[in-house]
Amino acid sequence: MAPLFLQNPLINQVFAFSCVFFAASASACLLKMLVPFPQKKSRTKKFAPFCLFLSLSIIFYTLLIFAVHSLFWFQNFHEEIPGYYKTLVFVFAISLLISFFWKLLLPLSLVLYVLLSFFTNRAMLSIFGRQNQLVTVRVEDNSDRMFPLVYCHLPETFLLPLRRNWIYIGESLPSGPAGENSSAVSKAEKLLAEFVIQKSTVQPHKILLPESQLLPSLFSVRMEFSGSELKYSVVRDL
Repeated sequence: MAPLFLQNPLINQVFAFSCVFFAASASACLLKMLVPFPQKKSRTKKFAPFCLFLSLSIIFYTLLIFAVHSLFWFQNFHEEIPGYYKTLVFVFAISLLISFFWKLLLPLSLVLYVLLSFFTNRAMLSIFGRQNQLVTVRVEDNSDRMFPLVYCHLPETFLLPLRRNWIYIGESLPSGPAGENSSAVSKAEKLLAEFVIQKSTVQPHKILLPESQLLPSLFSVRMEFSGSELKYSVVRDL
């Protein structure tokens, strides 16, 4: 059985990054206690938040251990995703900055995260369309039994709440959102989707359908993913 962090990367990435976020927040509180301030009482005010953030960091780390059913080290992710430590350092630095200026940056970050998630999801849907595991394919001639598609696997460190695997039925991706290329919103969505896709692996693929003595024939193709690997099964309906 594959480790859970490979089966459900988003949830476990949230655990990992939350652990780092609260560790950075605790570090910010510790720095505020150690660095001298004009008001001496400000040091004591930072001790309670320091304990709270440190406890939350330990809680999320514990959740991560239970999620993968073993003692978890961030090296596990690094082995699967080269450069993972760079991502953790980036998250720590951003979290530290937010912790120092939380009154301004925390609400701003939350709003930007929600907007980015909404528009990225809309952009991906406009490019790839609605995602269905079961696709019906009609074959008119045995010489044309190749079922073309392009699929995209988003990076595991991509923390937006999006579907990890996307499939587009066709030889190549369309140039932009269908029927809306003229609107400013669609152009922004197209640029956003292209950025996301460039950060992932987009591969053309062809599924060979079985030969049939009776034509035309109707097949059902079920497509599933195991991590980033595409798996499919073909069943003849008619």
